Amino acid sequence: MTYKKILIAVDSRENSIDVSKKGFELAEQLKAEAALIFVVDKSKATGDPDAGIMPNEALMVLKKEA
Repeated sequence: MTYKKILIAVDSRENSIDVSKKGFELAEQLKAEAALIFVVDKSKATGDPDAGIMPNEALMVLKKEA
């Protein structure tokens, strides 16, 4: 079986750089097209209503950091 496309999913964890490098290396070896996607953990977007930060605003911050 030949792979034509590889999707590499990363997040904010430290090992994501290594994962993306390996994914692009694999794509090069297979002569496949590679795409990178950054995954945002929505469960971390809890916000802090007492500080005036609502969950939707916290999610926007996470997306900007991505």
